[in-house]
Amino acid sequence: MAERVIRNVENDYLMCSICLGRYRDPRLLPCGHSFCRQCLDDHIRQTITNPAAPHFMCPNDRTQIGRPSVGVPPRKWADVFPVDTFLSSLLNAVMIHASGSQSGETGSSVCKLHKNRVKEFYCMNCKETACALCIVKNHKGTRCDCVSIDEAIDKMRPRLDSVRNTLQRQIQNARQFQRGDEGGDVRLTASKERVLSELVDLETKMTYYYRTAKQQIEDMKLTVREAGQTMVQDSAHVSVMVTNISDTIKTYDDTCDSGSGVDILQLLPKIEGQVKEYENALKTLYVQPPGVEVNFVVNKHTERIFENIPSLGSLVIQSPDKYGHQGYVFRGHHANHSARGQGQGNARMLMQSLSLDSLETARSAPSPRSTSSSSYRPESMTPRTGRSDNIQTRPKVTVSVNTVDQQNTSWQLTGIAVVQDSLIITDAHNSQVFKIDTRPNGNPPGLLAIDCPVCVALGHGVSDAMVTQPEHKKLSLIETTDELIIKDTYETVKPYEGIARLPDGKYAVSCCVVDRQCIDVIDGDASILHTIDKDDSGNLLLSWPRFLSATNIGEILVSDRDKRSLLCFTPERRVKWTFPTSASPWGVSCHPSGAVYMCLDNNEVQVLSEDGRLVERGFVGRRDGISVSYAIHAAADFIAVTEWGSNLFSPSSPRVHMFAV
Repeated sequence: MAERVIRNVENDYLMCSICLGRYRDPRLLPCGHSFCRQCLDDHIRQTITNPAAPHFMCPNDRTQIGRPSVGVPPRKWADVFPVDTFLSSLLNAVMIHASGSQSGETGSSVCKLHKNRVKEFYCMNCKETACALCIVKNHKGTRCDCVSIDEAIDKMRPRLDSVRNTLQRQIQNARQFQRGDEGGDVRLTASKERVLSELVDLETKMTYYYRTAKQQIEDMKLTVREAGQTMVQDSAHVSVMVTNISDTIKTYDDTCDSGSGVDILQLLPKIEGQVKEYENALKTLYVQPPGVEVNFVVNKHTERIFENIPSLGSLVIQSPDKYGHQGYVFRGHHANHSARGQGQGNARMLMQSLSLDSLETARSAPSPRSTSSSSYRPESMTPRTGRSDNIQTRPKVTVSVNTVDQQNTSWQLTGIAVVQDSLIITDAHNSQVFKIDTRPNGNPPGLLAIDCPVCVALGHGVSDAMVTQPEHKKLSLIETTDELIIKDTYETVKPYEGIARLPDGKYAVSCCVVDRQCIDVIDGDASILHTIDKDDSGNLLLSWPRFLSATNIGEILVSDRDKRSLLCFTPERRVKWTFPTSASPWGVSCHPSGAVYMCLDNNEVQVLSEDGRLVERGFVGRRDGISVSYAIHAAADFIAVTEWGSNLFSPSSPRVHMFAV
C-alpha cells in the first residue's frame, strides 16, 4: 500500500511537464505551476528573443508571466523565481523512500513473504536479504552463509568503498572530457606540424589563383589544428554521462547515509552494474587511439591549374582501430572550381565537390560508436544502454556562422534559404542575418544586424531574401548580391513567423498567436489576400504553424508543432492531405522534384512524397553528425539544415549542414 501511494504521489505531483521527469530544483511561477529550474530557463531562452520583452508564456496554460525583477535579463529570470519548497521537501522524502525499489521488490525492511517479520539476515551466497523464517526454510544449503545485516555490511565494506572510489574517478574523467582536457600525442603533433608546413609551401606556389585557393588552404589548416582536439563524439553525450554519474553518486550516498542495511545490500549489486556500464561508456570516448597522425594527400593535377582549378587535396585522419585495421575519419573535402560554369548554380557545384574522391573516403569511414546514456533510475533500477548504429552516414559539407560572428557563444539559427549561390541564415538569438557562399570564391561571409529575425524565404528578385520579424510586426526585404542590405520594409497586421514564397510571387506567412493561429496569403506589399484558419464547421485548423514551404503548383505545406502533423493546403485553401508525425515537426521544404523534406525534434529529417506518403524515415539524423535539425531548405542537388544544439532547449550550435540528395 505504501509503495502504491508513493508511486501515485510521484506521478501526480513530482513530474515536470516540460522534461516529463522528476523535478530538479523546482521553481514556482505566479500562476501556480512549477518547473525544473533548468527546464524553465531553457523555455524562456527559447521563446524570448527580445531582451526587452516584458513577459513570457507559462508552458502549461500560456498565462503571461511578467518579468520577475526590473533590470534582470531573460537568461537569469529562472533563477529569480522562488523555489517550490513544498515540492522540494516532498521530492526528497519520496526519493529516499523509493531509492531501493525495483520490479517486484518493496525496498523496505519488511519481508514480502511474511508481512509481520522484518528482514534481519543476509545470505552471502544467494545475495538475498531475508527474515529469520525465510532463513530457516529457504537457506539451509551447505553453500548458504547467512549473517546479520550489520555483519554483511562490514564484510562488504571493501566493495562499497571500491564502488564509491570508482564512481568518483569516472565522474572526474567524464568532466575532463567535458572541459576538453586531452593529452597530447608526440606522433600526432609532429604529423600536424609536417602537414601544416606542406600546406604553407603549397600556398606559396598558388599565386596564380590565390583568391580562389586561399579559402581551401585555411579550411584545411583549421581541420589539421582541430585533429585530436575534438574527437570526442558529441559533447552532449559527455554532459549526459556526467549528469547520470552524479545522480548515481547522490543516490548511492543517500542510501548509504539514510537507508537501512537491507536497502544498502539490495542497492550494491545494481550500482556495481551501473559502474561497469559507465566504465564501458567512458572507454568509447577514447576515439583517438595511439599512433594517430594527419596526412595531406596532394592532388596529382595540382601543377596543371591553368584553365580549371582542381581540388587541392583531401585531409584524412588515419587511425588504427583496436584490431589494428586502418580506418579513416573523414574531416571534410576541400575542393574548389573555376569561374567557368558559375551560372549552373550552387547546387550543382556542391554536388561536384561531394562526388569526388573524398566521397569515397567518407563512405568507407567507420560508423561512429555510440555512448551509453545509462543512469541510475530508482523506479526500475534498469540502466538504459546505448546501441550501436551501423547505418552508413551521408556525405555532407558543414559551414559555421562562427566564422562570421566570433563575439557570441550561442546562436539560434531559426531560418535558412538558398538564394543564388549563398546561404541566408537568420539568428533570432543575436538579432542578425548571415550570408555564406556555397562555393569558395574569396568573398568574405556577410553579416547584417536586424531586430529579431525569425524565418527567411526567397524575396521579390533572384538575389533578394524576405525575413520575418514578428516582434515588430514587419517583413524586411534584403539584397544579397554583394553585402547584405535592407532594401525595403513592410508593416504587417499580424506578427508573422514562418514564410514561403509561392510560384506566383505572393507569400504564405504564418501567425502563431493564441486564438489567431492562421496562414495568410499576402502580396508583395504585405497586404492580406486570403486567410486559412478554420474549416467549414468553424473549427481551428492550426495550433502552432511555425514553418512553411510551397510546392511547384502553389500548394502550401505547414508543419504544426502542437498538432504533430504536416498539412498540405491546395491553392483553393482546402486541406489536401495531413501527415501525422511521430515527433513535433519543425522546418519543412519542398524539393523541385516534389519530394518534401521535414525536420523532427527526434533528430531526424524525413522524406515524404508530394501526395503525403512517407518515403524515407531517417534521411539524415544524429548518426550524420547533426544534433537537432531545425530549419531546412531543399535546393536542386542538396538540402541545407540548421542545427539547433544538443537539444531543443539549448539553442547553441553555429553549424549548417548541406547533404547531397
